[in-house]
Amino acid sequence: VEAGETVAAAALRELREEAFVGVAQGALEMRGILTFFFSGDSTVMQIHLFTADASEMEGTPKESEEMRPQWFPLDGVPHHDMWPDDLFWFPWMVQGANLECSFLYADSSTITDHSLRSLPRHP
Repeated sequence: VEAGETVAAAALRELREEAFVGVAQGALEMRGILTFFFSGDSTVMQIHLFTADASEMEGTPKESEEMRPQWFPLDGVPHHDMWPDDLFWFPWMVQGANLECSFLYADSSTITDHSLRSLPRHP
């Protein structure tokens, strides 16, 4: 998040910069907050999770240094290529839950503790 920017505005900017697509701010739905802690490191990383209906998207996703956009059927999501925490929160999000999650990583592939909490959906 840049100075003077809201989290939602940052999400829209990142979507444009990294995937070359846009959606209207009103199309974003805040779905959760993921907080990451790392053993032996005081760094805390917080990710705000948003979704938007693909029909609201303007433009065509393109590859960037940050990502290579691909579409997958829900039963074919390549979890083995994703961060280990995705196995915990992604299924909840796909089922419609709003989430508050935290993960403690011992290293880049080992989660030593975690918590997940489903939050009420906002109309």
